[in-house]
Amino acid sequence: MRALVIGLVVLVAGCSEPSNEQMMNTGNDLSIAASPAAPLEEAGTPYSAPADPNATYSLLSVKPGKGGNIIVMTRRAGSSGTSYSNREIDCSAQLARYIGEGDTREEAEQPSPNPGDMAPLVEGSSTHAAVHAACAKR
Repeated sequence: MRALVIGLVVLVAGCSEPSNEQMMNTGNDLSIAASPAAPLEEAGTPYSAPADPNATYSLLSVKPGKGGNIIVMTRRAGSSGTSYSNREIDCSAQLARYIGEGDTREEAEQPSPNPGDMAPLVEGSSTHAAVHAACAKR
């Protein structure tokens, strides 16, 4: 049983040896601390972007915005690393704009100094895919 639990810790921790913080043996009880590298609440809803087939995309949150629009946080993981995007989306008019971006969710939640105007979607783009995934969830 202990080997199975240790194997799961290794898998959750990104295929590395578990650290002392991740695993504490308290007699017969084995308690595991959550890995900060991959919080469970950030799993999101996966979706695909045809223009970027080698990356994985996840819809992390959909919140109400101004004027019936929605605010959508997404995550992209690919060969260049992981990035986060915060977009304002008008589902009815099929318009979107970036209102925040960054290498972390916290960075993406910071308002962009110049978000620009809402723009029409480009067929097959990552924003197009995000809009369709988010509008289906709202």
